[in-house]
Amino acid sequence: KVVPLIAASDEAQRSLLDMFEERKRGSLEQYRAILTRTRRDNTFSEFEIVSRRLQQKLEARRGECVQKKPSGGGPLDFATLRSQAGEAKPRFDKFIKAVATKCGATHSTPPLKGAWRAIEKMALRVESAGEKCGALKDGPLDASPLCDVLRGSLQCKDFTMLVTALEELKALDSEFGDVAQARGLTQRIRLLRIKDRFANPTSGGWADVLVNFVFEDDATKHVVELQLQHNSLLLVRKEGG
Repeated sequence: KVVPLIAASDEAQRSLLDMFEERKRGSLEQYRAILTRTRRDNTFSEFEIVSRRLQQKLEARRGECVQKKPSGGGPLDFATLRSQAGEAKPRFDKFIKAVATKCGATHSTPPLKGAWRAIEKMALRVESAGEKCGALKDGPLDASPLCDVLRGSLQCKDFTMLVTALEELKALDSEFGDVAQARGLTQRIRLLRIKDRFANPTSGGWADVLVNFVFEDDATKHVVELQLQHNSLLLVRKEGG
């Protein structure tokens, strides 16, 4: 009910945008300086090459980066999606821990995304320019675009470690990789999408790499998200609040 009211009020929109811009300026000031220094790392250029090549390989799979809808069609409800995520979480957590060990990174496997944040994304998300957001469309909200209900992260000390993580994940992809190069890991995955936010940071200045994939033998084909983070930016986020 809130979204249509705001959509109809220029004053409400201006007020929210002013608040957003104020918060964004503060965030950008903190992140920009450290990101510039971080990019001066000697191995950043190697990371860029590896990231770009893998993104090009995955371009044909972008349409797969969405949760499977019910067999009868129609929107996917969040409760069903979260149930799938809960069933896959033990396996996912174990996998992320194993990848972190092979790469020398620190790992984190937070709880499943909560309902309020999921509703916010479903209600406000716009798939393409000129399209209505979810809250202004007819029918129930659709959870199929949510690919980060089950998520984890690798905290990397430098871009060399980030490259190692990307190559490890590529090696486990049955089409692009070679499991013999996966340093002992055997779990097969299908990479779907990579977002390099070191090249294109968020509007607030945050930068990392988002990797979406599914476990190849997962019947539900639940899309998960792995965040590859740089310790320098994590320090700023933690200390800057």
